Amino acid sequence: MKNLQTVRFTVFGFFLILIASVKMFAAGGGLDPRFNAGLTGAARTANVVVVQPDGRILVGGNFSVVDGRLSYGIVRLNADSTIDRSFNIGAGFTDGANVNAIVVLPSGQILVGGGFIDYNGVARNLLVRLNSNGSLDTSFNLNGSGFNQTVTNGLAVEVIAVQPNDGKILVGGSFNEYNGVTTNKFVRLNSNGSLDTAFATALGTGFNDNSPFAIAVEPDGQIVVGGIFTSINGTPANNLVRLNSGGSLDTTFLTNTGAVL
Repeated sequence: MKNLQTVRFTVFGFFLILIASVKMFAAGGGLDPRFNAGLTGAARTANVVVVQPDGRILVGGNFSVVDGRLSYGIVRLNADSTIDRSFNIGAGFTDGANVNAIVVLPSGQILVGGGFIDYNGVARNLLVRLNSNGSLDTSFNLNGSGFNQTVTNGLAVEVIAVQPNDGKILVGGSFNEYNGVTTNKFVRLNSNGSLDTAFATALGTGFNDNSPFAIAVEPDGQIVVGGIFTSINGTPANNLVRLNSGGSLDTTFLTNTGAVL
């Protein structure tokens, strides 16, 4: 059985290979010697790598030190693999927290999701928006407690997607509440971080079991969601569903068995 969750690299050598894969391979398939990340201090895991339009590379995970510099959970590299020191995250995420998802917005701001309870000392549960320089975007206000995270419950955001037509934010993970509203494993937020209540109502009881790990927005606004689950809003659905743009289940997409892992 394969888990659809983002692969976690627990050996630092694999981390180096992952980062290198962004620009390290020459046209002939060989290693690009000009790209030398030098990430000798990055222990633990790297969960996500995203290349910005300007070529700089965002890396998120469970690490705390990169190339001798403290960098809890997230770091940005220049295209030549050196650390981008203009990306100032301060204290970053609490040591031991996970970053699982990164999305660079057209504005240059950065959405970050994972298993954390704060950013640079400011309480933020599972989801933050950063300015392009790494500082916290305080205007992205979760308007309350946000996701139901505590220090010990182990909940996390696993995947983020942004709808291109309106900037609304789709979030999947192991949570089951947002600002006191039941949102089992999946939620849509308005671009300012507030809950899209109409979508939550249409989604109903949401997903059962584990988490959605993959989201794709189709050109017509429908939303394909993959993960580990057996039903959505009480309807049997094995691991793969399509939602209408308003959040209701697209019943024409269901099959008898769904995606079997």
